[in-house]
Amino acid sequence: MMIWTVTVNPALDITYGVSELRPGQVHRVHDVQVRPGGKGLNVSRVLAALEVQTTATGFIGGHAGDLFEQLLGECKGHSFIHPAFVRTNHETRRSVAIVAQNEATVLNEAGAGLTEADFASLTRTLSAVGNSDVVAISGSFPPGNSDYLPHIVKTVKQAGGTCIVDTSGPALLEAAKAGADILKPNHEELADLTDSHDLQRGIDFLLGAGAGGVVCSRGEDGFVAQINHGERVRVAPPAVIAGNPTGAGDASVAALARGAARDGLAAAQDGTVLRKWLVDAAALAGAAVAAPVAGEIVMDVYDRLLHAQA
Repeated sequence: MMIWTVTVNPALDITYGVSELRPGQVHRVHDVQVRPGGKGLNVSRVLAALEVQTTATGFIGGHAGDLFEQLLGECKGHSFIHPAFVRTNHETRRSVAIVAQNEATVLNEAGAGLTEADFASLTRTLSAVGNSDVVAISGSFPPGNSDYLPHIVKTVKQAGGTCIVDTSGPALLEAAKAGADILKPNHEELADLTDSHDLQRGIDFLLGAGAGGVVCSRGEDGFVAQINHGERVRVAPPAVIAGNPTGAGDASVAALARGAARDGLAAAQDGTVLRKWLVDAAALAGAAVAAPVAGEIVMDVYDRLLHAQA
């Protein structure tokens, strides 16, 4: 069994620390961090912190892609991450987070469009997915490429893998129609898709469209989830953690992937098992908020939050 992470549109994550963000003013940056990023890779890095092996794939290219690959081989926990990225002719994008007073302002480049040949190469890479492997597909697609998401989901499903998708907008519905096993929207993404703030209605909508399960994150209020029309479960975190929320959603996907790999998707129809996954997701999300950059966790915060709900 292997956990895979797919980051179609990865980025060099650049984090600037400033004492205060003042639009239109010159700032002195007191801390700079440059890391290989993208939501799927953040999932891999969180799992690496827990000493869980993953295979990380997606697309990289250009000089930024070279630096991305170099930094990935140097990052903490890199021995637990097996890179299988597809090389393209397009420059890897950059993402800039400006962190001031425990708030993050994020500037994301869109990324360059990819070709059919690029996605054919990714399909060949994913042909190595084994029966019972878990594949987490996270983040945005470059402009004009979102229609490839259903194909990736179907490729994983045909290989016998369990597919977790963390995306937004129309792609969320397309992933449901393609039969994604778990969708992980946040409450705002779900409301935008259904034109309703009724979470239960939104979850029913995605289940009805073909999703195997839905885990909806509600920020400081925790999660509401249901798998394969099993028991619907709500979990709230035991404490609110101040910090950088950029990687909290990716940390919760890491928890879901680990849970699905350990227990199997069908087991989460039992509310007791699903609750265990969500408790872990809430604890990892809080530990990610406490970390200075996305893709990292503060282990003692994780342990404290996890034990508080034991």
